[in-house]
Amino acid sequence: MGTLALSFFAACTFVSSEEWATANDRDADGYLSALNGGDDCDDLDAAVHPDAQEVCNDLDDDCDGETDEDAVDALTWYQDQDGDGFGDTQAMIAGCAQPDGATADSGDCDDEDPAEHPDALWYLDQDGDGYGDLANVENSCEQPSGTSADASDCDDGLESVHPGAQETCDGHDNDCDGVTKTSSVAESRDPSTWPRPTPS
Repeated sequence: MGTLALSFFAACTFVSSEEWATANDRDADGYLSALNGGDDCDDLDAAVHPDAQEVCNDLDDDCDGETDEDAVDALTWYQDQDGDGFGDTQAMIAGCAQPDGATADSGDCDDEDPAEHPDALWYLDQDGDGYGDLANVENSCEQPSGTSADASDCDDGLESVHPGAQETCDGHDNDCDGVTKTSSVAESRDPSTWPRPTPS
């Protein structure tokens, strides 16, 4: 019995509290390892401990079980409902990575209309047919009066001339397809499709 007790005590090594703390705080950040009853979730990284600031690095810096939440270096994003690349200045989102449906650019004047944003181009529509003149352009967030977002009008002085208009024999390219319907064009078609003079 005496020999067994002596062997047991000989196997134990007693260390001071300072030595124990050093062995359980390997990164020397002042926090003991969670593996030995402490609250340091990474005892090999001195930047990771319960009082650390959370930063964007995909690590749980403050040992609270979450990653990159409320990071001090998070970026500001803006909700972009209409997908035009510009977000609502009043709808800010903080995050380390760009959230879905958000953009880094703010200043959208109408986040429900993809045609209206700070880089929008508007084309003068003098004839009011809904189609503007490519040669007369204006940059504006909101649509100015007398303009159109469509720049495909080939004659902005005639309301009857624009893409999709009905072609007529008036000497104008009514539908802006590059072809003007004239009597000479009509005569070159199959004569059977045109009325013939009635014999007197």
